[in-house]
Amino acid sequence: VRLGETALKTGDRQKALGLFNEALPVLREIEDREWEGLTLFLIGETQRQSSDLRAARESLDAALKIKRELKTPLDQALILK
Repeated sequence: VRLGETALKTGDRQKALGLFNEALPVLREIEDREWEGLTLFLIGETQRQSSDLRAARESLDAALKIKRELKTPLDQALILK
């Protein structure tokens, strides 16, 4: 996930998206819901920046659902902004 964030910060959205999507099944397998939610948020933001708004909405909705389950209001606010 951190490598994806670095790629996103340097403008390589395609690489970032690939790294986030690579991390997601691993996070699900180990049941790390906090990082899964963060990764879905980052996928959504990357998709938004790439103008893939439908996919971004789906990813951000999934991230928000997890953050609501975890009761993390600050994360929820970040996703909703």
